[in-house]
Amino acid sequence: MDVPRGFGTIRDVRLIGFYSAKDPRSDRHFVVYVIEVTLDGGSGSFLIYRRYSQIAVLSTKLHFETSVGLPPKYALQPYPLTDEQLSHRFDGLRRFVEQVFAQLKQKCLQGEQHKESSSAGLDMQVFYDFLHVHKNRPPPPLHPPLPDWASPTDSPSNTPSNLSSVSTESLDGHTWGEDSEEFVSISTTNQDDSTFASNRLRNDILQVESQAHALWNCVQAYVQAAHTFAQATSAVQMEMDRLAKMPLVNISSESLSSSCPIDGWKHLHDACGQGVIHPVRNLCHEVFPDVKQRFWNNTTIHPLNRYKTERIALETQLQASIASAISAFRDAHNQFIETQTLITPIPVPVTSSMDILQDENSIDETLPEPAPATATPSSQVYVWGRLPDAISPQPLLRPTKHSIGIGQDLAKVACGGDRLLFLTASGEVYSYSPDEKGQSFESPQLVEQFALDKALHRSVIVAIACGPQHSLAISHLGELYTWGSGEDGRLGHGDIRDRHTPRKVMSLLGQQIVQGSCGGAHSAVVTASNQLYTFGRGKHGRLGLGSNVHFHMTPEAVASLCQWKQVFCGWNFTIAVSVQGQVFSWGKQAEGQCGLGYIEADQLTPVLIEALSPYNIVHVACGYTHTLAVSDEGELFSWGLGEYGQLGKETIYQPVPQIVDVSTCLADDRVTRVYCGAFHSVATTEHNVMLTWGLNVYGACGLGHTINKDTPERLDCFNRGYELIVACGHKFTMVVERLNGPSVDLSPSQTTHGSFQKEEDLRRTKKVSWLLKKIESINYRKLWRTRILRDWESAKDSPLAHTLWRQGIPPSLRSKVWPLAIGNVLKITPDMYQLYRERAAQTRLGNMQLPSDGREHTVKLIHTDLPRTFPSLKLFDTSGPYFGYLREVLETYACYRPDLGYIQGMSYIAALLCLHIPTDRYLCFQCLANVMVHEHLFTFYLLNIELSNDYYILFDIFFDVQLPLLRQHLSHLGVPSSMFLMNWLQTLYLQVLPLEVASRVFDCFLLDGVLFLFRTALAILTMLGPKLMQSELDEALPLLQRHHMYHTYWLEILPEDKLFETIASINTPSHVYMGVEQLVQNVYFYQPGSTSPSFPQQKVRRSRYAMSDQLDGFMGGL
Repeated sequence: MDVPRGFGTIRDVRLIGFYSAKDPRSDRHFVVYVIEVTLDGGSGSFLIYRRYSQIAVLSTKLHFETSVGLPPKYALQPYPLTDEQLSHRFDGLRRFVEQVFAQLKQKCLQGEQHKESSSAGLDMQVFYDFLHVHKNRPPPPLHPPLPDWASPTDSPSNTPSNLSSVSTESLDGHTWGEDSEEFVSISTTNQDDSTFASNRLRNDILQVESQAHALWNCVQAYVQAAHTFAQATSAVQMEMDRLAKMPLVNISSESLSSSCPIDGWKHLHDACGQGVIHPVRNLCHEVFPDVKQRFWNNTTIHPLNRYKTERIALETQLQASIASAISAFRDAHNQFIETQTLITPIPVPVTSSMDILQDENSIDETLPEPAPATATPSSQVYVWGRLPDAISPQPLLRPTKHSIGIGQDLAKVACGGDRLLFLTASGEVYSYSPDEKGQSFESPQLVEQFALDKALHRSVIVAIACGPQHSLAISHLGELYTWGSGEDGRLGHGDIRDRHTPRKVMSLLGQQIVQGSCGGAHSAVVTASNQLYTFGRGKHGRLGLGSNVHFHMTPEAVASLCQWKQVFCGWNFTIAVSVQGQVFSWGKQAEGQCGLGYIEADQLTPVLIEALSPYNIVHVACGYTHTLAVSDEGELFSWGLGEYGQLGKETIYQPVPQIVDVSTCLADDRVTRVYCGAFHSVATTEHNVMLTWGLNVYGACGLGHTINKDTPERLDCFNRGYELIVACGHKFTMVVERLNGPSVDLSPSQTTHGSFQKEEDLRRTKKVSWLLKKIESINYRKLWRTRILRDWESAKDSPLAHTLWRQGIPPSLRSKVWPLAIGNVLKITPDMYQLYRERAAQTRLGNMQLPSDGREHTVKLIHTDLPRTFPSLKLFDTSGPYFGYLREVLETYACYRPDLGYIQGMSYIAALLCLHIPTDRYLCFQCLANVMVHEHLFTFYLLNIELSNDYYILFDIFFDVQLPLLRQHLSHLGVPSSMFLMNWLQTLYLQVLPLEVASRVFDCFLLDGVLFLFRTALAILTMLGPKLMQSELDEALPLLQRHHMYHTYWLEILPEDKLFETIASINTPSHVYMGVEQLVQNVYFYQPGSTSPSFPQQKVRRSRYAMSDQLDGFMGGL
């Protein structure tokens, strides 16, 4: 029967009474509720019999909430229940059932069951099943006979008005399936019949279970074979498309299908997984084991009727599951076949002989034009070979577009073995390692330390390098970070400890690093002063330090008269290029990888490669035992061991550099860069032609086969006018195709924090003070850990703690200090957070009915507002790494405080907490919830002008005392304090001050409260005062609101040190101090008429610094 139509034939549903019953199988007593169902069109009515637990199950299956809830079950009440309790529960169940039916009937009349976005049809199905399962089967009464009004054959009009039956009730919960066993008396069955039924059912289950396992394996094999077929289809389609675009062919690509066979396979993989494999796995792992456990885990023989009932229930479940699996497989298979048959034949144009005789100049017009400089498409990623975590063991034999779940343009890629590093154009670093849990090749993990450094310290990563077990990165300030395996000291931190997060190499803080490379177990970097440092394993002399030491745990300069420009690390050797283009090598030479000729002794110091002296080498790449180099004229050189053809010379051993002939592959083009995998080689040209050769058994050369190549072969897969970024892994190759331009954007116009170039110049001119500041920061962190955090409760109010606090809490410690300083007076628990988090998710999806008087609907505004939060950082836009994190915290808070909801500006405070507490969403939410009721914040987010005006009045008093002339000038211009102070106080200056400065303001706000924010505002006005005094309204107001045209001026006039010196020089008048204290401590402040001076006060900790301000105010007034 069509369920919605069948539901529509029901006219009324109501409870008409209840009576006590007894289960003859267990002698348990329970209450049966009799429900009358009346049909339309004179079809009559019928009775159904349900327990309390069955009606309760109905309430859990519905997708909407009723205004009438279930009455209490009295589960803890000793039985029998009283008449009053039974009558109360009956009335509650009657109202509940009638309310459910009334709501569903209204939805049916409105036709909501036909809407895809509505769950009305599913709810009607649930209610229909509740009514039509085992109707007219009354359980035997506890005291026979069955009342006349409860008999299926009697008219329901004889329902008595008052029922006095009293019974006890079983505590066991039942679903409709469990109650399917009839409540009629069960006669004693024959033991042999029960045994026969048991054996028969068991044999049938084992038979179906075996076949289900076979089906499961076959479907998996089918999906695997389909993947291979889709890859082949995709490869054919891609090659046909490339051939059609060649200048000599010149067939419009519109004749080819734009569909992707791999996409069809992905749909097949997902559809078979969800629709076929999952239900079959559920049968094999859940249903069958459960039945066997219940019936055959011991020698007990159950009644015959129970085996029959179980067989009926199992047949119903199997039929539904298998039918669903068959239907899902058929649909998935048909859709997959359609995607594989969409390649249309390429039409062959009819060309006359006159068309062929074209002028030479017309040939140039058919060449692909470079992409326009104004276009900014997303970078495209191509991969081929055996990927590290590929689903299929079959390699990709040709360059194939691959989606990397980063969502930003890639600027650089580094690879070492199977490890990968990605650097985005905005300076974020993502990593993938097959050894790390939770990471995948398609969804690399954000290196959060760099994102935090970028946000707080304006430190942007501009270069990366990767080895098989460790990585390094270089910031635009020349700071070196390393992480990964610390064996042999390859990280340069002075020990052999592994580091899972990047750590700055402290011994190189006095140097500006410009380039680096990672070898198998050592590292090398080049500085701006053209010095070369090496560290890590020293075996075979790979460090070039003149002695065959075992390892160096800190960077050490390579002694040489050369000025170094670049360095490249092989597995156990090192190649470096001087400023003059000369190439030097050192390390293991047994396989000829150093290019020094027929010698086997290790080279312990840099030695010039004489064979390359006549050439100006511009780029070098190192593999496991071979090396490539290219000159400024495009000559390609190779040397080392080439057992797989990676030298490109049809030779196995070549200890001296020789030119690789590429004339058969290139015409009017030349090689510009080279790259090495472990045993294969890649070169790219000016016209973006790619040459590959070497080990190809895994398809790493991308030639469409798996035969090793000992000479270069051409790949024409990439567009001219784009930049190719190549990374070679052990068994695969990756190429990023992007527009030409700066790798990482450091332009001042893209940041609200000022010019990176100016900061770099400042760093160069004040290197000594910068180092002292670093050392001072290290000492501060040590004091915080040893003197304050170790015993927080007793040390937090000490003079030492306050002194360090006002200097700014070290960013690495804020994740510990801020939760302690904010506290948890609201008693936010993890369970509470999870409850509101789930409610927020349902609200965003529209699955929850919201009350009309709350503001939970503002959850939907968060998605569009987040990209405007610290936009220059690109951390919170839809593709940013913290978008989901920040959205979850804000949505949860909006549901937690429905009276407040979400208000613009709140995202800045939440983002500040997210950046400093990046790994614990519950703790971040706890801090947000508590800080929003801290001091003035809740008042300003209520957007109640009357309440906020009290703060404005006190600030104006303070303003008049501190800067009377400026106050008078702004009043004359018609600029009240509220026009700029509202934004400053509401966002805690996060919209107007650099993030690291605003973070320090937040530190002091947690210590000194809103008075510190008042003093910060006055310090800003003091420093902007000279310009404001000379400004008219059209200039003064944008300046106060920090319009984008004044970004640079704010940064120049408000440096951090000068700002906080000015804040410290401002003393708070006593009357302002007391007024703010009264506002903050008044617990009835938010109630109308709470202005009376007599009110209860809450206990808050005020700092001694604030009290000293008060005393200074007294003294100043004398």
